[in-house]
Amino acid sequence: MSGAVAVAVLHHGDRALTEACLRSSLAIEPPPAMRIVLWNEPLPAGPPLPADLAGRVEVVEAGRNRGFTGGANLAARAAAARGVEWLWLLSNDTVVAPDALAILLGAAAADPAVALAGPRIISASDGRIWHDGGEILWPEGRPSAEGYGAPVTPGGDARTTGFVCGCAPLIRLAPFLALGGFDERYFLYYEDADLSLRLARAGHRLLHAPRAEVRHIGAATTGEGSPESRYYQLRNRRLLRDRHAPDRAEAERAARNEARAARRRAFRLRLVGRSAEAYALRDALADHAAARFGRRGAAGAPHLRPVHANDPEELAALLALNRANVPAVGEIPLERMARFAEIAAEFPVIEEGGDPIAFLIALEPDADYDSPNFLWFRERRERFLYVDRLAVASEHRRRGLGRALYDHIIERARARGHSTVVCEVNLEPRNDVSLSFHESQGFREVGQAKAKGHLVAYLERPI
Repeated sequence: MSGAVAVAVLHHGDRALTEACLRSSLAIEPPPAMRIVLWNEPLPAGPPLPADLAGRVEVVEAGRNRGFTGGANLAARAAAARGVEWLWLLSNDTVVAPDALAILLGAAAADPAVALAGPRIISASDGRIWHDGGEILWPEGRPSAEGYGAPVTPGGDARTTGFVCGCAPLIRLAPFLALGGFDERYFLYYEDADLSLRLARAGHRLLHAPRAEVRHIGAATTGEGSPESRYYQLRNRRLLRDRHAPDRAEAERAARNEARAARRRAFRLRLVGRSAEAYALRDALADHAAARFGRRGAAGAPHLRPVHANDPEELAALLALNRANVPAVGEIPLERMARFAEIAAEFPVIEEGGDPIAFLIALEPDADYDSPNFLWFRERRERFLYVDRLAVASEHRRRGLGRALYDHIIERARARGHSTVVCEVNLEPRNDVSLSFHESQGFREVGQAKAKGHLVAYLERPI
């Protein structure tokens, strides 16, 4: 189908975002040849899409989280197999204007040298320009974002650019696939800069069409400034510099300066209790130096990440980890673990070598949860993050994993506007290890009660 376009949305995490993006694609005029949602995690038990989308969008299953790069490549191969020439690849935190695709395609299809075209990206939070074309700035290797923060004014004609942002690129599939697609070593972040540079080097033209507009939340999957974001940004910028920097001597100086700055930043983060972010910077430097790329932790390095809520194998592994920590934590069935994955405000997991080795579950006051300990706090506090349970594999204790999880939770509680982090610890049978640990974390006792036949101490840590 020469000239035909497939629209593909990469789904991971927030289904409401994905559905909003897909619904915006239904208004595209003229309509694309097909719409695909690449399900970049295990499919849920029920229908993945609501009824109004199910008959109009094809679901392509990735089976697991393949990252932005692996998911995008899978979507591109699926689209190419259906005979289309173009793929409009959308992050699930975008909402597209009805005429954006027509404007992009009209500009790109007019020149057979164009392999990649990007729209104007507008911030969904403030309605200002987030990206209006750009270049790669050397020796740092950072992509620029022209017009960032400027008010939106009528866009001009399409023009050549040095960098097409990865949140909504229009891709001519033949040259994209001929180059192997996105480099999956990046997993996410900087893969768009790498692709832009490789396509340009192969003689293709990159285009920016400012009259085509897409609204973008930004960092919806990893979280702005999160440990995961810090890790991939730093590691992958160093990989990009290795591959593409035009002046090697300048690039090496920039890399040394960047490493010193990252180590200083990690030290300061540890001092203020933000150890998860500190570990992310440390791991980024170490993994780059050891040429460990792809998904963080896949090569063995431990890292903190959100729970994979829709992965039955992960939930089963977390249940086994929970069971190994009884009686320090209460035993629960698999259904309760899955319910926690739905209602928890924070459910960080520490993974090593692909396996979860520690986790923490925290809930906000409005959670649909009937635990008497949780309800005790809800009757007495307004703004808090309640830690229901912390579990660490026995063979991985005394590695600071519990401290790293609590550092993360305290920082997340602060970001959510809470005034305190709370929990309970058994007094009958007495859990001296947990009491000492929480005391070292700044918790103090604020009450006691009998709960489910056990005497517990209620602890609070102001933030």
